[in-house]
Amino acid sequence: MFAMRLRSVICLALALPAMLAMQGCLFSSGGGNRGGQANHGYYAFTNPTPLSSWSLDSSYQVQWTATGADDSDMAILTLYKGDTLVGAISSYQSDPGSYLWSLSLTRTLSGYRLGSGTYRLRVTNALDTTQWDYSPTFTIYSPYTGKLELTSPTKGTQAKLDSTLRITWTKTGNVGSYVGLQLLKDTVVAYNLTTSVSATTGSYSVSALYSSLGSGDDYHIRIYAYSDPSITQTGPAFTITSIYSGSFEFTSPGANDTLTAGMTAEAAWDVTGNPGSYAQITLWHDSTLIPSFSYSVSAAGGSYLLNIPAGLSTGRYRLRLTSSSDAGIFAFSPAFFVRGADPDEYEKDDSLSLAKTIATDGKAQEHTLTLQDMDWMVFKAKAGKRYLAGVRAVGSLYLEALDSAGRLLKQQYGTNPQLIAPAYVGTEYLRVRPYSSGTAPGAYQVSLLEYDSSGLSSTVAFTAPDAKATWASGSYYNIMWTPDSVLFGPAST
Repeated sequence: MFAMRLRSVICLALALPAMLAMQGCLFSSGGGNRGGQANHGYYAFTNPTPLSSWSLDSSYQVQWTATGADDSDMAILTLYKGDTLVGAISSYQSDPGSYLWSLSLTRTLSGYRLGSGTYRLRVTNALDTTQWDYSPTFTIYSPYTGKLELTSPTKGTQAKLDSTLRITWTKTGNVGSYVGLQLLKDTVVAYNLTTSVSATTGSYSVSALYSSLGSGDDYHIRIYAYSDPSITQTGPAFTITSIYSGSFEFTSPGANDTLTAGMTAEAAWDVTGNPGSYAQITLWHDSTLIPSFSYSVSAAGGSYLLNIPAGLSTGRYRLRLTSSSDAGIFAFSPAFFVRGADPDEYEKDDSLSLAKTIATDGKAQEHTLTLQDMDWMVFKAKAGKRYLAGVRAVGSLYLEALDSAGRLLKQQYGTNPQLIAPAYVGTEYLRVRPYSSGTAPGAYQVSLLEYDSSGLSSTVAFTAPDAKATWASGSYYNIMWTPDSVLFGPAST
């Protein structure tokens, strides 16, 4: 018993506060954790129970009670198979402790229907993702049984790009009316080929293999019963070939070169063989593709002048050059350094659960918005009070007010967006994000002020009129002031 408790303590102590990190903690299925339930003391499920057996084609009421969680009515439901996340059930469920779950409508992370098997649910506090608990393990069943077996392509089959690939299979038992087919590259889904082929047909033809797949010897076909995807088989590896061959090699940028975000830089490369006429240059940060950075270039050895996005964060990057005729022919540049925008002191704040507090005193906070980033801020809205929010940036962005469940209340955009947060009592959020995908303004200022229109707690310094001014009726005069914060600019009234 002591050893079991010690393992739980170690797992919790090492877990990161983010939800994905918490999903990595493994819990023993013995002792006080029977049925695969992790008992943290925040939530307790009353349905499903360890004896629950639910039909894949039905709906059931999921029920739980909050025993130690804060803001317990704001919960997220997810589905697990053992310790593996299967898919989302409900985000920010506002009905405390209850959710009507339609199993037939649930889709897994891979995008296809849920299959029969043993599962468990997890409820997580939407405002504090360190507070969560599992349900007991329960069973999902379906009326379908039987087996699907792929008969082609067989191991060693060679298929050509832009040619027809014939897929065949046999079935035994009742697998339902339709089957789905996927093309995998190694273990990753490259294409969902179809979800609606008659199971009794036994064959399906891909009229033209996509050139974007690229040549390679690690392709597989996966077949599954559409009504119950747990009835499935993945076929042996086969090869896709093309008429193109050769290689690329970058000569610039070089290893450890330093480029500056917002500036131009030259990419240069050599080519051997025949990789086709054109290629695509993309930018990667570790294994992450940078959006909206893509250049179509001549595949012949040469160079191209690139614009390094202004919103890049400081770090190491690589370019990738890929043949447009055969994506299996590609090369990465050496890793180089980009001098860009550094994270601000409030990071990480890129989700509701990680929102950082912003004071309601009108003082500006200094933030940085980089590519693939958004900033969340949280404050407590009081009854009878109004709140004025404002942002000042070089580039356009969105300023949004959201309720405690992350639902959008109001939105403005521009380089100096301002909004009066709608009347709302309790936890309220501000969110700042780029105006368009692939862009980011870098540094910006944001302010929030609790106020009433008759007596602002933040003042403006007027330069005209002054105490000696005399204005004549029927005439026109300039009113001039000096902004003292983000909240007062040329558009103020």
